[in-house]
Amino acid sequence: LNKSEFPRAGYVGRLEPKKNVINLAKAFEGLDLELEIVGEGSLREELEATAKNARLNLLLRGQMANSMLAKFYQSLSFYVQPSHLEHHPKTLIEAMACGLPVIASNRKGNRELIQNMRTGILCETDSSSIRKSIVWILEHPEEATELGSNARQFVADNFSMETVLKAEIKLLKRIATTVDH
Repeated sequence: LNKSEFPRAGYVGRLEPKKNVINLAKAFEGLDLELEIVGEGSLREELEATAKNARLNLLLRGQMANSMLAKFYQSLSFYVQPSHLEHHPKTLIEAMACGLPVIASNRKGNRELIQNMRTGILCETDSSSIRKSIVWILEHPEEATELGSNARQFVADNFSMETVLKAEIKLLKRIATTVDH
């Protein structure tokens, strides 16, 4: 875990219902840490009101240039992806690549990347399940650091340029073979 005096969790994505950001904010109620969110969307005002009512330490950053995201991830203690639905969660892969412990909803897309309690933590989408995972990370910093290391290795093994290029060439050869017949 990032050894800052004040732990910081983060999320990057749209502020829309399918991304489950309201339950994300509710999960932080009463916890002594900061939640920093990068993104815009229709739920911004509701998210601000939720944070105010729950007295959360919430920082809404709005949009951020892609070139700044790695620095943002590296400033965090851990990352949370609470979505109801993901197809190929790029921000989760980015956070994992930065060696962050990650919490992700046990939904398609996320669960293809996370081996529970090995490369991250899978939780349900309700605020109490998200909160339980957050508390586990805060109470188990050494194990959380190991999750982050395992996550980084998983991304290196499965999403390196060489690995992706080999998979793409294999796919193109298969398509070419199918077209020839």
